[in-house]
Order: sequence, then C-alpha cells, then structure tokens
Amino acid sequence: MRVPPEGKTGALSGAALATTGPRASTWRVNTVTAAAIGVVVFGVLNANGREIPSADSQAAKYASAMLARRHALTLDGLVGRVPLYGERAAFQRDRQGHWRNAYPLPPVLEAAAVATILRTTGAVHLDAPLAPALVAKLTASTLISVAAALAFLIARTYATMMPAIAVAAGFALGTGMWPVASQTLWQHASVVWTVTAATWLWVSAATPRRTRVLVILGALLGWAVSARPQTFPMIAVLMAGVLWDATRRERVACATGFLIPAVLFAALNVHWFGSLSGKAAEFAATSLAVHGVRRTWQWPGPGLVGLLFSPSRGLLVFSPIVLAIVAARPAAAERLVLRSTLAAALVQLLVYASFSVWWGGHTYGPRYLLDVVPLLLPAAAMGAARIASGGRGVRLCAAAALAWSIVAAGTGAFCYPRDEWNTDPASVDQFHERLWDVRDSQIARCWARGLSPQNWTLTTRQAWRRTR
Repeated sequence: MRVPPEGKTGALSGAALATTGPRASTWRVNTVTAAAIGVVVFGVLNANGREIPSADSQAAKYASAMLARRHALTLDGLVGRVPLYGERAAFQRDRQGHWRNAYPLPPVLEAAAVATILRTTGAVHLDAPLAPALVAKLTASTLISVAAALAFLIARTYATMMPAIAVAAGFALGTGMWPVASQTLWQHASVVWTVTAATWLWVSAATPRRTRVLVILGALLGWAVSARPQTFPMIAVLMAGVLWDATRRERVACATGFLIPAVLFAALNVHWFGSLSGKAAEFAATSLAVHGVRRTWQWPGPGLVGLLFSPSRGLLVFSPIVLAIVAARPAAAERLVLRSTLAAALVQLLVYASFSVWWGGHTYGPRYLLDVVPLLLPAAAMGAARIASGGRGVRLCAAAALAWSIVAAGTGAFCYPRDEWNTDPASVDQFHERLWDVRDSQIARCWARGLSPQNWTLTTRQAWRRTR
C-alpha cells in the first residue's frame, strides 16, 4: 500500500506506527471524525422512526428477541400463538420438530446482542408489542453506521478529509444502505459491516501485526459468508487478493479465522435441518413459482443491464454516485487492492445478474447489489480524491450525482412501501416488464404517494414498554 502524504495516513497504520507527532495527531482526528460520522449516520437512518419489515426478515427478529429473553432459538411459542407464521417460508420446523428461523443465524446473534444490552440497561422491555421491530431496526442501523465510519477510514487512506467524508456519505446515505439494509434484520447489514471492516483491516493494517490482523479479517469474511452464502464468490476473490503476497503463516491464519464461523454455522445447519446450507434448496425451489420464473439461473446479460439501468432496480439510476469509481487512478502500491476489490465486485455482479430473479423480489431499488457496495470503497476513495482536484464542472457533476443519490435513498426511507409499486397494478414478480416502465418508476411513484403512515411508530410506548 502506498504511504499517503501528510493528512492522508491510514487509520490503523497511523496508530500502530506512531504514538506521537503528526501521524498520531492525524490518527486521532480521523478516529474522532469517523465516530462523529457514525453517530450522524445513525441519526439519519433512524429519522423515519420505523422498521421497514420484510417477510424474509421477521423470523430472524423474533428469534433474536427470544434468544435475549429466554436464551433459546426456537420459536414454538410464537407460532403457537400466531399459527399463520408457520405458513411463511422463514419459519421452518427443524429435525426435532421445533419451529426455527430458517434463514442464516449471524443476524440473529447480532440483534440478540443489541436486545440484551437494551434489556439489561432497562431501556426496552422485550415483551413490548413492537420491541422485536425496534431491536431489528436498531441492530441494522447500528451495523450500517459502523460500516459508514469504517468507510471514512478506508477513504482517508487514499483521500484528504472532505473527499473521504463525501465517500462515507455516499456509501451510507446515497445507496440502499439507508432505505433497505438499515431498516430491518436483512442479511445485508451483516455482510456490509463485516466486508467493510475486513477491507479496512487490509488497507490499513501495519506489517508487524499482519498475522494477528489476518485472523480477524478471515473471521469477518467467514461471518459474511455464513450470513449470506450467495456472497461466497466475491469473498473468495477478495481473500485471494488479501493473500496474494502473504506468507504461508499469514495464509494459514486467515484461513483459520475464516473457517471458525463458517464451520460452526454449517454444523448448526446440519444439526437443525440436515444440510450444510440449511433450507436454501427449498427456498430456491419455492422462489421459482413465487417469482414467475422457470429456472434459478440465466444468461447474465439481461440481469446485468437490469441491475445497472432498470428504472426501478438499476444501481446507476438510484445511486449514480458509484460512478466515482471510474475516476480512480491508483499508484503502483494501490493496484492490488483496487484490482482485487473491483474483481470481487464484478464477479458478484455477474452472479446476481445470472439469477433469474435478479430484481430481488418486492423491495426498493437494487437490493442485491448492497452486498457489492463495500467493495467499491477503495476505488470510490481514489476517484473522489481525483475529482476533488479536478475542474469545476467535474466537481459539480459529482455533487449532483451525490445529491440525487441521497434524495433517491431518502425517498425510500420515508415513503416505501406506501408507493405499492411492487404490487400495483400487478405484482412485479409475475409481470417482469414493469421493471422497465419509465413512466411509472418506483421513485416517481413514491413521490406521488407521499410519506408512509408508519413513520415514527417506533417512537411510541408500544416499542419500548410492555402494555396491558
């Protein structure tokens, strides 16, 4: 990695290599700024005061509350009280006959930790009617806020202060991190924070601590794959880049860290459901009928165009700020990081484009590509640094792209799903041509329908205290 000029020192390397003088001062400023960014982002992500639930995320949020309250992961009591939950795909019986969350476990553990803190401090009564929703929202928004702080630290490795702040803002508030990943207990938040943290460790780790750091880095990537197995292709490419010039000891350390969570969660899947991947095969079979497709995989061309340009699912429509990556011009020492992260992003983009359900079902914007966004941070930081030193016209275009990206994301946070675009006048899962309807796009529909009436429901007593 290139040693940046004064004012551009990587956060961790600055702390490891110097404790006094200019580098230590820069490290302190970066750390305080990163913390401030995390706090501000957390406030913005929660400004709508509600969870934006999904059927896929509900079992996970109830399981997290159950783990914090009863130290158990079964959902027998919940399904007994509300039998209709048993008809949802996310609720499945295990081999012993207990009802469980059938989706990956890492988000449940993350939310259970938050729920335990809230319960222990007396801030929230977990028997409150909306407490599971509150826990889900606070967990997801906390994880994305942590990722935003780390995004700033990654950007500071390659750019000065203001471009780095712009990268963090674009990452957290100009993408689906705001309206989707931070709003409920999806698997995306788990992937986002762990991949961002792993990238930060890679670009900023000091050589004397490299072996120790690679154990943690590997564990983070193993956690990400366990939370969302679909991301294995990009994780494999990223790990290959990290270990490209590593010693044998460092490779063993990273692989060991990776295998600890991966093997643990796979073993639990086998114990509960009889398969390394849990209920993934059954979900895939059900998905074909639900989404009106005949097969799981397709030629990636149509999906690639859709993921980038669809009026209601295209990344470049909702978040044009990502185009900052095209301005990246790395120094020789930065090329490995840039090539590895972009290669990983491209591989995962092609994987998702090859899904016959590339649009991600009923959601707001390009949900699948949330997993890829953290991989764009080094390129975005290099691009932002170059844009900042460019001409006035270039800077104005970049500012306009950032502003539009934030407006589009904020629209989803405050208006979705009142727009009912996914189901009105017909389900997008059955009538796929709606994905290309320019006159009735999802953003425009949100503006027409206005604010969601569910906003600020988590500020009521039902979310914090038990009612009689």
